[in-house]
Amino acid sequence: MKRKIAAILAADVAEYSRLVAEDEEDALARLMTAQAVFQESTAKHRGRIFNTAGDAILAEFASAVDAARAAIDIQQQMGIRNQAHFPGRQLHFRIGLSIGDVVEHGTDLLGDGVNIASRLQALAPLGGLAVSHWVQEQTVGKVGTTFRDIGRQSLRNIPAPVHVFVADLAPSTVAAVEPGPEEVAPTNNGSRAMISVATAVIILLAGIAYKLNYPASSDRAPQNTTVAVPPIAVPAPSPQVARPPETNTTPTITPTPSPAVLTPAPPAVQLPPQKLDVPAVPQALPRPAVTQAPAQPAPKEPATDRKRVARSCAEVLERAQLGDTTPEDQAFLRNQCR
Repeated sequence: MKRKIAAILAADVAEYSRLVAEDEEDALARLMTAQAVFQESTAKHRGRIFNTAGDAILAEFASAVDAARAAIDIQQQMGIRNQAHFPGRQLHFRIGLSIGDVVEHGTDLLGDGVNIASRLQALAPLGGLAVSHWVQEQTVGKVGTTFRDIGRQSLRNIPAPVHVFVADLAPSTVAAVEPGPEEVAPTNNGSRAMISVATAVIILLAGIAYKLNYPASSDRAPQNTTVAVPPIAVPAPSPQVARPPETNTTPTITPTPSPAVLTPAPPAVQLPPQKLDVPAVPQALPRPAVTQAPAQPAPKEPATDRKRVARSCAEVLERAQLGDTTPEDQAFLRNQCR
């Protein structure tokens, strides 16, 4: 086995499975374009690609500085190409860099150096880099970017933790893009700005409409609006029936005045007079005339009987005044109460 020390670049596409599921042919075509970008930048910085498994790309460099410069150049070019696609269809790479001892196996490389670089790329931000402390120490002040220390990280299947630094290249990538207006696809920031402007316009229009339809109380002209209030039905009191004291005639009905209609507080409500439907009192049927026998002279009675007759006459007269007499009472009055 032939061993050597090499700087290893490991790259992987973020959410590649989703991109393939949504549009397989487009994802594969753009991956091939990205591999061409990797090939060009790697050769430009004196490196070589030794493995492309699926959406992963592995390259080796003789220098950590060359590997870092190649990684930065790749991310900048991919950022420019992503501007031609919608955010959900952009192809973002994560890149990890490490220096380690590797074993040559034909044209392929194996060993901890390759494994550590492959684990570091999972810690990189979209469009950025994650490097081991060995790479950071070799590239300080030489690659034109600043690495942020995220401390010692435990990597999968790597026995010892690795001190990791990251570089987010997204701001510089976006600033370097100057495509024409026909090539620019809507971005998240543009969409948010458009939503904010649309929201402000809607709020402004709603305020104007409210002002037009509901002016302030001081701007409103007084309105004399007559409110139609339905009349309140008040039950009519029972009619009073007047009867003559001694004659059995048809009673007369004295109707009560119509109840007043309740009106609300000012403004005054003008309502037409309401007519109460008072049921007509049926006319009393004439009572049949009673044929009376000729009056017989009353026999003389003792004083006790006269008192009893006087008391009975008083009671019958009282009922007669109230109009509550019978033919027998009338006969008694004619015969006994003279």
